[in-house]
Amino acid sequence: MKRVWATVIAVGAGVALLGGTSAVQAARKTTTKEQRAQVRQQRQQGKKPARVGRGVPKGENVVGTIQYDPGGPPDSVVSEPGGDNIFANHFNTALGAPLRAGNLTAVTFFPGNVANPAIISVLGPPNGTTATQILSIAISGVVGNTFNTANVAPVGVGPAFMVGQYVGAFGGTDQAALRAASYAGQGFHAMQMNFNSASITGVVALPGQNCMFRTTGDVLTPVELMNFRIE
Repeated sequence: MKRVWATVIAVGAGVALLGGTSAVQAARKTTTKEQRAQVRQQRQQGKKPARVGRGVPKGENVVGTIQYDPGGPPDSVVSEPGGDNIFANHFNTALGAPLRAGNLTAVTFFPGNVANPAIISVLGPPNGTTATQILSIAISGVVGNTFNTANVAPVGVGPAFMVGQYVGAFGGTDQAALRAASYAGQGFHAMQMNFNSASITGVVALPGQNCMFRTTGDVLTPVELMNFRIE
């Protein structure tokens, strides 16, 4: 007989991201003796136990990383296409479900050839093809042609936002990497826009493309994700 063992691991007020859509299916399983023992132990230690088998309590976000690209190497890199541009991902889903408002704490990105430092921007959601709100700008030391992580002070974002890299910034030749493939059925989220004199115009989607950008924070959908094994 096969037995399913599942463990929920609490991280702060959220839950650690350990699995994908299969983990959501595991959340429907009946709780095990080990899980109930874990809840009792958390209560004895004065901690508020995570709900087991019922999802994250209402009002809590899941802590983790949102990923749309399947990893390197990139399918293409983009240089300055004329004027200073930002290439970004439009973050509006995780595991195929809508996001909730939360706090962004880190950005992982894959540039092509890039001069130090890289300029990373956190923006509000697209607003037609003209302006969008600039929420934060991070200046990050960077190594080209590999993944880099830039820590950002907690940036409050809504259920949709963009994060991207300046390409050709301030007369430079910085490049951003793209994948013509998606991860975990997330579809395509790449965006391009012009930046000129503190204004953003020409916001357009890039069909069939994902910028190699991932974001970390408590901005995921409020679902219970579980690490499980079958014996």
